[in-house]
Amino acid sequence: MSTARSYSCPSCSGVWASLDSATGRPAEGLLSATVIARSATVADGLSTTLFVLGATRGAALLARYPGTEAYFLLPAADTSWTTVHLGGG
Repeated sequence: MSTARSYSCPSCSGVWASLDSATGRPAEGLLSATVIARSATVADGLSTTLFVLGATRGAALLARYPGTEAYFLLPAADTSWTTVHLGGG
């Protein structure tokens, strides 16, 4: 299991996260992506990639890893979050 998430750094005046290679900026849209896989190495690589891709675009990639699951935490309007679960098949 592995989790990728954004980190607030108040003393740095910023948020640190995985970078989106398309923009060169921190990935946006998710609070975290957690992957459960048979291999910790696969889980680590997928959690970072899925954090950048998001739940919608990441679903196709996750489908290539049977038995692997992902949990996405998405920000909600009321300062809470919504959970999206994919995979497991």
